[in-house]
Amino acid sequence: NHTLNMKCRCELDVDDTRRGSAQIRFDGEDHVHLYLNTSGNWTTDDAKAQRVLEKWDPEGMMAEDWRHSLSSTCSSWLELFVHNKTNTEERKANHVLQYVTTITPAINSTSGELDGEQFVYYGSNVTEVILKTEWIKMLNKNERNYCNSEKRRMLGEYDDLQHLLNLAVEVFNNTKDEKKDPPTNESQRSHVITAVVFVIFFIVSVPLFIKYWLNS
Repeated sequence: NHTLNMKCRCELDVDDTRRGSAQIRFDGEDHVHLYLNTSGNWTTDDAKAQRVLEKWDPEGMMAEDWRHSLSSTCSSWLELFVHNKTNTEERKANHVLQYVTTITPAINSTSGELDGEQFVYYGSNVTEVILKTEWIKMLNKNERNYCNSEKRRMLGEYDDLQHLLNLAVEVFNNTKDEKKDPPTNESQRSHVITAVVFVIFFIVSVPLFIKYWLNS
């Protein structure tokens, strides 16, 4: 069984500096990153992970969507969440909003955290978004469409990431588009020896067989 994890986070500092990033891991190995404040594109130093990206996001549309999500949607939610949690517009500390999504054969799930505190959970093992803190429950009363919109967003991500996981399994397991390893010198030598033995056997046995046939 294989797993895929995606962690996306946006950060908001006291001085209003904003950062965002997305990280993708396949079977626990760190493979792909997107940093909002640098190139804003998927980056990897793994050749197979690069092939997966080329299959999954050939035109860069996924990267563009995530850039927008990190720079706009995530930052806006972060400001709103901090305001609802602290009951003030004033920021006295740096804040981080993070979502971790896990795709497995058995279950897909997403956990949302604000400054390290889990405030929301959704997964294929439940029917509705689970609100974990009082402040997010209060926000949900004011933003009545919050849970429904979050559920739709997470389900859409599950479809995209499940497709990504399937491609990663295909590429990393060498099931397609992978040339067979060339025969080694040892293997080639073994084939030559087998052929020589067969030829010697043929040369020796055929005359004996003919002699036996003529005398019978």
